[in-house]
Amino acid sequence: MPSLTSEQISHSIVDYYKQLIASKEVSTDAAESLNVAIDCITDAFEIDSEQKAEFKLTDLLAGSSKPSNSESSPASEVDEKDLTKAEALKAEGNKYMGAKDYRKAIEAYTEAIELSPSNPIYYSNRAAAFISSKDFSSAVDDAEKAIALKADYAKAYTRLGAAKMGLELPEEAAEAYAKAIEIDGPKASAGMKKDLEVAKSKVESSKNAGASTGIPDLSSMLGNNPMLQNLMKDPNTMKKAQELMSKPGLMEQLTSNPNIMNMAQKFQNGNFNFSEMMNDPAIQDMAKMFGK
Repeated sequence: MPSLTSEQISHSIVDYYKQLIASKEVSTDAAESLNVAIDCITDAFEIDSEQKAEFKLTDLLAGSSKPSNSESSPASEVDEKDLTKAEALKAEGNKYMGAKDYRKAIEAYTEAIELSPSNPIYYSNRAAAFISSKDFSSAVDDAEKAIALKADYAKAYTRLGAAKMGLELPEEAAEAYAKAIEIDGPKASAGMKKDLEVAKSKVESSKNAGASTGIPDLSSMLGNNPMLQNLMKDPNTMKKAQELMSKPGLMEQLTSNPNIMNMAQKFQNGNFNFSEMMNDPAIQDMAKMFGK
């Protein structure tokens, strides 16, 4: 019998427990205990409980490692080898994560993805490695890929939230954490709820900081224009805007400039032409400020 990975064995155990529950071969109390065991196993080995097991537990105990879907062609055998290798690479990546060698963890998860690009766990795990190495943009990409492959993947949403927090986007982080909690429902962990509270607190503190330093809500001046709203979400743009707004007398200068106030009114009403806007003296004045 060829050696099996711990993930493959765990899948078989989870599949067996689920069969016992579905067939009502165990009592209600026992079923609840088995559900807890399933959650523990899936968390410990980071496996997808909805993924079909490659081998039946009864076959493994009988000494057979023949795949549960029985007859396989030469092509499927090659695929099976790739999947087994991908699982081994994931386990290797997990070990590197434990050793805090994030670069090697990323490399291992990347190899696993190349062998099995439709497995959301590999993307989610690599997102975690990117978060630990402070590459938050790459982490967002991987978390979103995992979610695209499995829409109800709570852990991918928590990693998306962590990546968004790293990018200083607490509102988007809060949305991701809230989605993870919604998916897990009663099983949502205290850690997930804590992450959500931290993100919400960050949002509130940012609003309060803006109010206490006299920095205005620029969105109220610029209206609901999508292009400008997206610009205001850019961390670098907002940092520059906050630096400018904190300068003594700047707000008085802006609000007393009739061209700028007229421009703001046009933005709010949606009554402006882009080419004309770029030739507007008010835009040119603001561009000079941001260029300092």
